[in-house]
Amino acid sequence: MFFLQLSSVSLASVSSWQPPGGDPKIIKSLGAHHSELNVTLLKSTCYILLQSISDYTMDSRGDVGSLVREVGMKCLDSYIEFLVNNQYKELITSDMIEEVMTSIAQQAVEKIDRTRDVAGQVFAHLLHHESDCDDMIWNSANSTFHRFTKLLDFPEYRYRLILGLIVSVGGLTELTIRCSTSALSAYFLDHESDQLFIVEVLKIVEQILQSFRQEERIVIPLFKFLDFLLNDPIVNSTVDPNRSVCHCYIYSIV
Repeated sequence: MFFLQLSSVSLASVSSWQPPGGDPKIIKSLGAHHSELNVTLLKSTCYILLQSISDYTMDSRGDVGSLVREVGMKCLDSYIEFLVNNQYKELITSDMIEEVMTSIAQQAVEKIDRTRDVAGQVFAHLLHHESDCDDMIWNSANSTFHRFTKLLDFPEYRYRLILGLIVSVGGLTELTIRCSTSALSAYFLDHESDQLFIVEVLKIVEQILQSFRQEERIVIPLFKFLDFLLNDPIVNSTVDPNRSVCHCYIYSIV
């Protein structure tokens, strides 16, 4: 019952092509008194919601998957609140929270303003449960990219943040490109002396190239992202002069 209601809400949002609004309230309204809610079902719900954040379905209307991702993030926010308020705290593991937070952080640095707005609000709410960040405009590229890029300090966030930044740096919208490249360049400059970090970033980009080599959604912006890396003085000063960055990635795709 819980599953069916949640699924129908998400599908209805996509089919009507409307931004998600109060849909996640269904999770809160059910409450823990429903007999069908058990640990197994709740674990499955978390898995489904995490999968929804990876939905990049395209059709004649464009990126309809973005609506699924936005609903998924809002539902994850309500889902975690539900677990806390209804004595299911044992389901909130460090691995689960890491997956939730890193996935939302990725959406916060991708190219769609509306999706970044939802991601920023959900991320802030999960961190500051009792105090909303009302003064923050989360869909502002000038603010969001510089804030979330700082999370590269944490190794757990690096893969997903770089994956999201690839889409923005290699995108088509001028403001998004300018703000994302500015944030990443500033971060590289702040970590100029940390060659191990720069090398790790390059390795992560290589991993992404290998993992998504068949996905046009990633491959095309990734080549633009590589152009950004090749022209960044901090990156070029770090790599082995006998083996350029370009050669490393060519070997990854041949």
